Formats: sequence, C-alpha cells, structure tokens
Amino acid sequence: MIIDPDSRLAAVFFDLDGTLIESEHVWDDALRQLASSRSMEASAPLLARTKGVDVMGAMVLVHEEFGWTEDGLRSNADWVSRQVADTFRMGVSWRPGAPQLLTHLRRAGVPTALVTSTYRDLVEIILDSVGRENFDAVVCGDEVGSPKPDPEPYLKAARLLDVDIARCVAIEDSHLGAASARASGCAVLFVNDDTLPANLLDVDLAALSALLD
Repeated sequence: MIIDPDSRLAAVFFDLDGTLIESEHVWDDALRQLASSRSMEASAPLLARTKGVDVMGAMVLVHEEFGWTEDGLRSNADWVSRQVADTFRMGVSWRPGAPQLLTHLRRAGVPTALVTSTYRDLVEIILDSVGRENFDAVVCGDEVGSPKPDPEPYLKAARLLDVDIARCVAIEDSHLGAASARASGCAVLFVNDDTLPANLLDVDLAALSALLD
C-alpha cells in the first residue's frame, strides 16, 4: 500500500523513551542508583520532573533537588548514561503496538522520524535493536541547540524530511515533548498511562490523519 498523494499527512514523528520503547524505568533506576550512592533518595516527584528531559537537563534538576554543586554535572550525567547504556545493550522492549504501527506506516509509504531527547550514543545502541530502517531521519537531544520543550527538535526533523510541519503528527508521552511538538506547529498524539490511548495498539494511518482535521 502506498500513501495517497493527496493525503494531508506528510510525516509521523516518534518520541523514543516511553513512546516507542519501555525505558523510563531504566532511566529512573539509574537516577535512583546515583542518588543512593551519595545517601540520597530520588523521590517519585523528582523522577516525574525528569521525564522527557535530556540527561544534562535531568542532572540539573537532580543537583538542584539535592543541593549538589554544578561542577559534578557532567560526570554524573556520564555515569547515568553508562548505566543506561549497559541496560540497553542487553536489549530493549517495545511499547504495545509500536512495531506494528511503524510497519504499517512504512508499508503505506509515510515518512517517519525519531525525535528524542536521548543523546546519539545511546540512540545508536537502541537503533541496533529497533531497526534503523524504520526511520527516514533521527534527531537526538545532543544534536540541537535547544532540546525539548523547545520546538527546535521537531522543526529540524521536518527540515530533514523536507515536509510541511503543519502536515505532520508527533507521537509523545511526556508533557515536555508534547509542548515541543505543538510549538513547532505539528499535531500531537499524546500517549501516556494517564490518558487514552495509553499505547499504540489502536493507532493507524487513518487515526493519525484525522488529527490534522
């Protein structure tokens, strides 16, 4: 099946963590370990605030919460990233419906992009598992001047695909990511455990196209 050339849907952008793959708990565990190593506790509210934030942004929140000095930001971010990388190398798990939706869109000829706050070195590990062929473009958190919630990541994805941002749909699970997508001018499908749908099982080309109406 090839996408209708008259279709209003130009491309679909996917967030990564918590949207395509089950990975939020991996980041949370790494942050808990970091806090525990210094006799601190990463509370649920703190972890919630780091959702959708790039690792350096998350580390700023952690340091502010615990009163840690800024000189350890980079080393702590690198430590957390190493823990997460070790877990990702053992494999990643799809969110329900994610691989089916990607296959559906690829067969329909709809361009897709991965737009994530995760840095390139970790994304490369994940792409080995989820398939590089599933994406026509990849925008990582360390490849933009201003990460989510700034619109730059999604605007960059639209430029890479050479598509009209107003005819694109972004799929996001975090409020920061959704804010980034909306600010860029594209439509948003918000998938979150507190909302419906909480997964991608019932999402298809028609449902995504309807978001542009």
